[in-house]
Amino acid sequence: MKKKICAALLGVCMLFSMSGCSGAPSSVPTPTVSSSTAPQGEASVSEEPVTIKFWYSANESDPTDYWGVWHRENIKLFQEMYPNVTIEPTVIGDATQYLTKITAEIAAGNAPDVFQAWLFGRLTPFVEAGRIEPLDDLFEKYPEMQEIIPETSRVPGSVDGKVYALPCQSSGEVIFYNKAIFEENGFSVPHTYEELKEIVAKCNEKGIIPIGMGNDCVWLGSVPYSMYFQRKFGNELYNKALIEQQALFDSEEFIEAGQELANMVELGFFTPNANAVKAEEAQASFKESRAAMYIDGTWRAAPYYEALGDDLGFFNFPNVEDGLGSSSVWIKSFDGGLAISADSTKKDVAKAFYAFMFSRERQKAYGEYGALLATTGIELDPDKVNPITQELNEALGSTTESFGIWDNLLGTNLGAEFNKTTQAIIGGKDLAELFATLNKNAQLEWEG
Repeated sequence: MKKKICAALLGVCMLFSMSGCSGAPSSVPTPTVSSSTAPQGEASVSEEPVTIKFWYSANESDPTDYWGVWHRENIKLFQEMYPNVTIEPTVIGDATQYLTKITAEIAAGNAPDVFQAWLFGRLTPFVEAGRIEPLDDLFEKYPEMQEIIPETSRVPGSVDGKVYALPCQSSGEVIFYNKAIFEENGFSVPHTYEELKEIVAKCNEKGIIPIGMGNDCVWLGSVPYSMYFQRKFGNELYNKALIEQQALFDSEEFIEAGQELANMVELGFFTPNANAVKAEEAQASFKESRAAMYIDGTWRAAPYYEALGDDLGFFNFPNVEDGLGSSSVWIKSFDGGLAISADSTKKDVAKAFYAFMFSRERQKAYGEYGALLATTGIELDPDKVNPITQELNEALGSTTESFGIWDNLLGTNLGAEFNKTTQAIIGGKDLAELFATLNKNAQLEWEG
């Protein structure tokens, strides 16, 4: 068993990606802090000088990267409240590189005290290896966490009934679009897949990139695949394969969806040579109005609004003719997980800092940057939250049916293999061979 876990820990490679290849976001409001923000019941978290290490991924060169700005504020404010504590950050801009490095540190037993983590199946191997500290005691020690973190936000980071990581944000995958480009060219938000194809064709005629994609960040190409799959085949086969873990990836439905992704490439849906394009380059094409649409996570709503203002809109992937799915079904998940190392020698201080980040006031500050919070009961100043974030909250909050991001649900190794499969489809590789390999890997992982 230990050999199997070590293999899982060491097997994470550069293709293993976190949702969002980089952080990013809006205007920076003044940070708020008060005595009530301090972990409750603690006059001092340490009487002696102590240093804790904190790792996360953010774009330090971008002053509007709200994930990075928020964490810098968290560090600054916590140290001001507790002068004996020094928080030593390590910030890695590229999320794929971050995950490679943090995985190696965790596997070696050298994980930082507090670190940005992942959730669902990707978390499990590290928990089973005894590398992650359970957090259940925090809910008793810091009552505010019990009040604002609902059960639904605890599930993604739970293993065998214990909580090991908490998400900072809820999220979804949507198609963002430039309203000005749509209006100038007479486009309407598509309600069917055929209508979307028509928009793509007209964009190509006019020299506009239809949908920006930088699939150098390998998970991005998996999203249109999973969106189309749901619209065409509904949720039954998805549930069997991804939830019940039946190895069915070589069935004709998965291959047919792969063929449609290949068709999208042939029809010019995406940035040319998308597999060689970095996410930041493709995002810039959308921000600069060179691309009409962009498929991305809701955590990027704030930077896109910063660039496009009221010209930014979004819609869900449209219905497919005779399909079993529906555009009323959204992709929903959780992101921005944080964890504490089980090997930390300063757990009391690490947990106090962790609780500080999940205090009501610090969550309020993060929400006012434009994040869709995973916490509840946080009163945000409506003047500080952009309209697109409010619309996303309403759309995702009102949906009665959703499905998760495939690579997260599939876990560390199989999720990476799925992303590699969709990247290879975009690169023109043989479909039957790709899905046979994916299914074989699923059999090995699920059936032993």
